[in-house]
Amino acid sequence: MQYAFLVDLDLFSTSNISAEDVANIKQVPVLLNWNIQESSFDLDEKNKSHDYQSSTQCKAFKDGSVHCVCIEGYGGNPYLPDGCQDVDECTMKNITCEPNMICKNTIGSYGCYPPGGSSSSKVYIIIL
Repeated sequence: MQYAFLVDLDLFSTSNISAEDVANIKQVPVLLNWNIQESSFDLDEKNKSHDYQSSTQCKAFKDGSVHCVCIEGYGGNPYLPDGCQDVDECTMKNITCEPNMICKNTIGSYGCYPPGGSSSSKVYIIIL
């Protein structure tokens, strides 16, 4: 029996895995690696990185490949224009606020606020 699938090469290059073990694998990490030839990619020479858009971070490698990811607080496809969109962290199961606080999504992040929407306590001034 033969198997064919896309997989990150590092998964198998450092391990001794048998064909039987491969048949029992339920999930594998996938990495799509590609190059853009004969083009330029404006990079900051100091750190070899580039902000493709404010929500995307890209890094160029010596082989000419460019790897992009959505920054924290954003999700989607970093290779498309406006491909990284704000994630509503408040809908995620691992986000919790203190008791009596309400989670509110912000651009690229979230905050925990008291009911009423203010992040600070109300102060009343009484002139006597």
